[in-house]
Amino acid sequence: ELYVTIILEQKKTSPRTPQQPTSPKTPQQLQQIQQSSFLSSSSRGKRPTPLNISPFSKIIRYEGELTMTITIVEAKNITSNLTNKISELGVYCAVNVVGRKDIRKTKTVFGTSSPIWDKQFKFTLANWKDSVGFSVRVEDKNRGDYVIAKKVVKVDEIPLNAFIDKWVSLGAANE
Repeated sequence: ELYVTIILEQKKTSPRTPQQPTSPKTPQQLQQIQQSSFLSSSSRGKRPTPLNISPFSKIIRYEGELTMTITIVEAKNITSNLTNKISELGVYCAVNVVGRKDIRKTKTVFGTSSPIWDKQFKFTLANWKDSVGFSVRVEDKNRGDYVIAKKVVKVDEIPLNAFIDKWVSLGAANE
């Protein structure tokens, strides 16, 4: 298992420009806005659905660029069917936005199957469709590094502006 903390934040939008609508200046403008809002919500016979939530599922839809801060805290009881000497080898955790080549890594910890890394990474995400991949790897100078456990987390499963603090179950490298 991998212990992580995650904070997902929406990037701040720029201040209003003169071309964007501003608050109504006259009572007639206010009345027009209220009538159009009432018609659009009551014509469907139900309350309007918030823009960031799909009416078909509980998956959250975020608009615009997102910032994700991930702290890889620790792992426990790392095992591998490739070797039974994990405690003698160095292990590290790699994290990346799936589909991108930018892979961030913790330091390598030697001599334990329950390493503590406590390393923070920041990612800018294009939108809610992104996924983040975690992989625990063995550092092997002779054969090359290899993945022993992994997990992919979809951004739309993470609540916005909340502090997530949890153990993530890792799957085998070949899953």
